Amino acid sequence: TFSLSIDEGKATVHTFSATEGFVWSINSGADASKFSITSEGLLSFVTTPDYETPTDSGANNSYDVIVRATGAGDVFSDQTVTVVVADVDDTAPVITGPSGGAGSSTSTVEINENSTAVHSFSATDVDTTADATWSLNGGADASLFSITSAGVLSFDSAPDYETPGSASSSNSYEVIVNATDGTNSDNQTVTVTVANVDDVKPVITGPSGGAGSSTSTVEINEN
Repeated sequence: TFSLSIDEGKATVHTFSATEGFVWSINSGADASKFSITSEGLLSFVTTPDYETPTDSGANNSYDVIVRATGAGDVFSDQTVTVVVADVDDTAPVITGPSGGAGSSTSTVEINENSTAVHSFSATDVDTTADATWSLNGGADASLFSITSAGVLSFDSAPDYETPGSASSSNSYEVIVNATDGTNSDNQTVTVTVANVDDVKPVITGPSGGAGSSTSTVEINEN
């Protein structure tokens, strides 16, 4: 018997050798249909294996095949081979934003003016249990935002509906957030809409002092 490990996403397994004049073939094995071998002994997967979706008979990323070397006079020798497929980090984090569902490339959120908190993002990654690390990766209004390594997006300064500061001079702000697992990363374009709130006090005009004066005076005649 012979066992070896290869990374997922690779088809080539091993090149076998034998004394001169032998021809190689696949004899049997629980996962024989997953392999091919050249007459010179190059064993390969028919379809590159994926660790996250194993197709071996045991569904555990351990593939069994028996290879045969046949010589003159039909003399042959068999070897049982176990190929273990190893996991590699080949998948980017899947971002969940304020709208659009997991994996959406865009999302939208509305916040009230005079607030800085926007949204706390999350991500999942089939290749690791570690948390994603977050950063900003562009967008017309990226300079107005910050994001923590844990995915909390905020305005640097609270926006004012009456004096919008977006690149489009509107109350619609665009920023791109990025999540990385250290090897692969993904982006989501976020549109933040700032909503108006009643944050302006009434301006009183009294008998003197003008509009907005905190005091005023008035004189009336008796009777």
